[in-house]
Amino acid sequence: MRASAGRVAESRDVRGGGWNVPADGQPVAIIISGGVRAGKTTIRKQKYSPGLQLVDAAEIFLNLSRGEFLSFPEAFEEPMNLIGGLVVRRALSERRNLVTEIIGAAVGPVL
Repeated sequence: MRASAGRVAESRDVRGGGWNVPADGQPVAIIISGGVRAGKTTIRKQKYSPGLQLVDAAEIFLNLSRGEFLSFPEAFEEPMNLIGGLVVRRALSERRNLVTEIIGAAVGPVL
């Protein structure tokens, strides 16, 4: 599922509506990284949301917490990992592209 710089650049060209099913059958993972309150969610919503499968720990947590004020992620760490993994597996089995956000706190490889 890794994408080379060329592949990501190619995918950006079809951002307007071609995100649902990759033309070549290979899913693309878009990972938006940055510090807290750096604008990751804003960029994701403006540029990458339509047609991509969102994998968002915060969204999963909010759905599980149902409005309660709980410690993130400790309160639901196990079910969040399970749900996130299931979302990714299903999207990949359907050959769908993914988008997620991570807090970029350290320099180094993600995978």
